[in-house]
Amino acid sequence: MRDSEDYFNRLLELRRLELKSRTPIGLPPDFYESTRRYLQSLEELLAAELREHPTSARTEAIHQLRQRAVGAARDLMEWRMEKICQRAYKLANQGEEPPHLLPEEHALLASLAEPVLGFGRRFTPYLLPAAAPAALSAGGAPEPVPLTPAPPARSPAPAAEPSLEPPPEGPAPPPVSPGPLVALRILRDGPSVLVGPEESVDLHAEDLLLLPPEKAHILVRSGHAEPIHPRLPLGGTAPVNADPG
Repeated sequence: MRDSEDYFNRLLELRRLELKSRTPIGLPPDFYESTRRYLQSLEELLAAELREHPTSARTEAIHQLRQRAVGAARDLMEWRMEKICQRAYKLANQGEEPPHLLPEEHALLASLAEPVLGFGRRFTPYLLPAAAPAALSAGGAPEPVPLTPAPPARSPAPAAEPSLEPPPEGPAPPPVSPGPLVALRILRDGPSVLVGPEESVDLHAEDLLLLPPEKAHILVRSGHAEPIHPRLPLGGTAPVNADPG
């Protein structure tokens, strides 16, 4: 039991450091395997105690320790995976890989970078540099990303004769207004999130944020936040200051 409490305290410390850091922190090389064995041992210990002493104080203490350990491990991994997924775009487009990744995480990041780069080439080629960097393989060595062959160029259409008549007058187009924002209350601390092209904020419980609907929807689904206006849909169809009636 003492060893279980010691590992739990180390897990809490890693969780605290992961929350404070903007990039993944350094973990022990065997972190994933040792944490799996630790949680499995708690599960087996709890099952044995429930068979022998289902109502004892020791059984309740093991149950509480297991719940807290699972919660700490889940928080740490959620924050770490969010950072890795956020970095997949920078790795695909700028070759920037976060430090302190374990081999399993190198493989995950490499598998994410290739489809992200393919998406950028197809839908947002104007955001890519002239020569996009290669994705990293699982071992960390550069690996060329296969390029989709470009379709054959079409012959340009003949230019139309210039018209000497002035263009018809019509009503001026309406001004483009920014989309509605969603007001959120942060429920628990979390890692930094992007709120703009070059701006990010750290999540702290009880903070209030205004975010676009798609970003707000992600935080609500992950349990980090709740909409302040209970009737405001996250689809972006009503402004933040909509009349509650």
